[in-house]
Amino acid sequence: MEEPAVNATAPPPAFGKIMVLAGEKSGDQHAAALCRELAKLRPGLEMFGMGGDEMEAAGVELVERITGHSVVGIWEAVRELGRFRRLFNYLAGVMEERRPDVVVLVDFPGFNLRFARRARRRGIATAYYICPQVWAWGRGRVKQLKRFVDRLLVIFPFEREFFRRYGIEAEFVGHPLADVLASFPDREAARRRLELSPGPVVGLLPGSRPGEIGRIYPVLIEAASLLAARRPQIQFVTPISSPDLREMAESLAGTFPGRLRLVDGRSREVMAASDLLLVASGTATLEGAVLGVPMEVVYRVSFLSWLAGMVLVKIPYISLVNIVSGRCVVPEYIQRAARPEEIAARAEELLAPGPRRQAMTDALRGVRTKLGEPGAAARAARVIMEMPALSAPSAEKGR
Repeated sequence: MEEPAVNATAPPPAFGKIMVLAGEKSGDQHAAALCRELAKLRPGLEMFGMGGDEMEAAGVELVERITGHSVVGIWEAVRELGRFRRLFNYLAGVMEERRPDVVVLVDFPGFNLRFARRARRRGIATAYYICPQVWAWGRGRVKQLKRFVDRLLVIFPFEREFFRRYGIEAEFVGHPLADVLASFPDREAARRRLELSPGPVVGLLPGSRPGEIGRIYPVLIEAASLLAARRPQIQFVTPISSPDLREMAESLAGTFPGRLRLVDGRSREVMAASDLLLVASGTATLEGAVLGVPMEVVYRVSFLSWLAGMVLVKIPYISLVNIVSGRCVVPEYIQRAARPEEIAARAEELLAPGPRRQAMTDALRGVRTKLGEPGAAARAARVIMEMPALSAPSAEKGR
């Protein structure tokens, strides 16, 4: 059979290059989902940048791993300025050498906003997925977003309206949590997997960073100890985000007087299995809310970071559940107000069937509807692929 003729003048495939920067574990997860969708839209797309195992599994070439990059608190970040400066200069050098068509920034605002400015100065387009929470604090950064970011992809509906007040068109793509809800086990399945006995279960979630565990876990342990003394049948479970933090958590737990298990990872299973969560402020509060699990939110940072926060934070709540709801749905215990006696007393109330527990459960049910429909990463990927810089990508420009 005669071979088909080859069209020597056919244009090369439109692959393109994208640099993706995520600075912590949750950002790695969200960036990985985004990168998988980008690869579907354009097979052969070259993706490289900073991230973790999930981004690497999604086909991203890691030029830098995120281990140890994340810190909590303003003062803690100041102490790490030298390390972040070296990291910034290295990644900026990679960007200038490899010249991506678009730099995609995922969360990690202190670092990524500076990187957006550098990219703009080098004539490289930028997209920000899971943008900085400037509606909560740091509103001076709104001007930076307007000047240096070409596409702003937001995950809460109220963010779109917030940015419009500043003349910024932001695209609401929905919250990534809506995509993973189907993977959450039901309560009975989660309890079987965790090999828990029948009876009440309280999840203790102190956060995923060493600083969070060091400040928050002792409060949770003391509150749980008081609760265990009153109700010995309660089982307590703590998910440890990474194996290197287990020794620290075990040391802080000490000789716990009740039934306590530490499990590696599996935070969503722990949340699904629980009747109540004592949880550090962060994304975990939102995950617990969409599961409908009543909770108490605890947060502590260094004294200097707390003082700075008092000046900078412009909203009345710290937990995403209350922020999204626009009212106080779950109790928050911050800094010196995080007293174990009060936390334990409220926990007893919330564990008991009755109007307090029912009211919170009903309110949490409304949070889920505000996160949008599944498909956030796919919608974000389509917006990025429609950017002018990728309509004539590097493969076509002969780079």
